Formats: sequence, C-alpha cells, structure tokens
Amino acid sequence: MRNLFFSIIILSCLFPVLALAEEEPAGAQTQLFLQQRAEIQILNLVNSLYLTTPQVQLIFERAKMARIMSRLYDIRSEELLQALNPLLLKLKETLAAGQDVPAELKEAVNKAKQEFETVKENYEKHRLKLAADVKDCLDGGQLYIINTYQPCLVPPPGPGRIGQAEKNEGAEKMLANVRALPLAKYERRRNDLAGKMIRQIRKKLPVGFVIDEAKETARIIAFFDEARKMDEVSFNVHKEELVAAFKSAYVVPQLPLDITVKIDKFLLDEKIISLLKQRL
Repeated sequence: MRNLFFSIIILSCLFPVLALAEEEPAGAQTQLFLQQRAEIQILNLVNSLYLTTPQVQLIFERAKMARIMSRLYDIRSEELLQALNPLLLKLKETLAAGQDVPAELKEAVNKAKQEFETVKENYEKHRLKLAADVKDCLDGGQLYIINTYQPCLVPPPGPGRIGQAEKNEGAEKMLANVRALPLAKYERRRNDLAGKMIRQIRKKLPVGFVIDEAKETARIIAFFDEARKMDEVSFNVHKEELVAAFKSAYVVPQLPLDITVKIDKFLLDEKIISLLKQRL
C-alpha cells in the first residue's frame, strides 16, 4: 500500500510535465538557444565592424540573394535525393543479402550521386561569389576583424576585443598571484596550484585531448618559476608572450581559411537580414 501511495504521488507530479511535453515539441528550447546564440554571434561581429550605411545596404542585399539561392538549392537537392534514395535502398538491400551489386545499379548510384554533388558545388561556388562582393566593400581593418573573429556570446570589455573568446587574463592573474607568494608558501603550494591549473585546462580542451599529468605538472611549475624570476617591469612587458607560449601546447593546428568562407558563414547567414533591416 505504501509503494502504491508513493507511485500515485510520483505520477501526479509527472502529469503536468507530460502535458507540457505534448504542447511543446521536443527540442524546442534547444532550437531557441541555437537561434539566439547564432544571432548574438552575428551581432557581436557586425557591431565590431562599424559598418557604413552603404556597406550595410550591400550586405543586406547579398544576404537576401543568398537566401533565395538557399531556397532554390533546397528544392533542387530534395528532387535529386528523391531519385537517389530509392537507389541507395536497393544498394543496401543487395549488400544486406550478400549479393553482388549489379553494374547498372552501381552506374545509377554513381550518376545520381555525382549530379547531387555537382549541384552542391555550384551552389557553394555562387554563395562564395556573393561573399567576394561583400569582401570587396570592406576595408583592411574590417577584414582583419573578420579573419580573427572568434564567436562568443558576451563580448569582452574594451575596444577592438569583440568576439575574442579566448583571452589570457585568467592565466596572467594566476601568475601575478603566484609571483606574490612568499618562497616558502610557494614551495608548499606549487603542486596544488599546478593541479588547479590542469583542472581549468581540461574544461576548455576538446574531448579526447590527453594530458600527461606528471609532465604537465612539471611544465606548469617551470612556467611559474620563470614568471617568479622576472622583475616587475619584465613581467609586465613579457607576460602576454609568456602565457601565449605556455598555451601553445594546447592549440589544435588549423588549416588556413579563405576569408570569403567566414564572410559567408556570418554576414550572409539568413539571420542577418532581419538584424540589418533595423539599421536601414
């Protein structure tokens, strides 16, 4: 009887949640978050560019053209996939049965796949042409900001720092605190401080990034020691270089990226249309 009583209480608590789930599609909050995050990231970049009215107008027009292209591409790709998917189903069924794939099926799949890829390549090429138009209307300083822009939600304070998500202030502040410790206290606490730093580093690394804790502890302590050896003037002059050299061990190499790709991603995103419309 007691178990039945608790079951009834639990179910009565769940009923409002279940009713809400029926009213609101699964993932609605996730979609809202992604939408708002993307708009904020675009606004952070746009606000940092200090666009002139003619620049806003051109970006607005090219973004509308990109939206039309996107709609047409979606329609055409859907048509092509309607032809490709039945062929892929036949291919899957043939492979699942352990049979040899007929030559005509191979040819049909490859032809349909190639047609789909050609349409996709042409779509991407035309979008990059629109991005090149935007690039041509921007000055060197604005292109530099776009090239170095790291998407963020809350921009760091200060001019020229919009979108720079990964800053060194935390590490610099820790170094300053480490430098201020008396020698005896530093020698007692340096391993704990190194461990704390490793825990902070882990939070920011990609999944699967491996840290050898023993080696990293020794490297961090050497980093602390180097900072403690500097006089106040040298530390203030070189602290950014010191931190940058330390952090370089955790930087994942990136291939060079054509800036038009970044312009396409942020300044030709469909979401920018309503955001820029308010400025015209």
